[in-house]
Amino acid sequence: MVKKVKPSSKIVALIFVILMMGSGIGMIAGILTKPDTIKIPENKIIKYKLTDSQVKELLKNYYTVVEYEYPSGCIECGNLVTSLEQWTMSSDNQIYLQEIQTDTSSSSKITVISLRGQKTLYDPNQDDARNDICELLITSSLFCVKI
Repeated sequence: MVKKVKPSSKIVALIFVILMMGSGIGMIAGILTKPDTIKIPENKIIKYKLTDSQVKELLKNYYTVVEYEYPSGCIECGNLVTSLEQWTMSSDNQIYLQEIQTDTSSSSKITVISLRGQKTLYDPNQDDARNDICELLITSSLFCVKI
């Protein structure tokens, strides 16, 4: 007949103490290590392209992201840039505008992204750009009102 040996209560207590210390150390390490924070620009009008993680973070916070890419020699694009900047400033803090001047393309393109969807216009005019931006804004802005 085989005798069952009961583990000593001191050994069981020691195992529990080790487990508790390990979980405490793990909890402290989790508190001390901060997750990577995504840097969002303070200025709503920027002259560079946001990263995908920045765009995702802005969308999570209900922003509309507008990217206007245009060739450096485009004279009429300046009028649309001016309008986009005015709309951004009067959008009740809803729009981030990326102005991307490029030498690799001969045409302009505007991409509007929000939680309501995404639209891209090639060689946009002012009315089409405003319509798409207003359609995708979370909350309608004053510049969207048609008179």
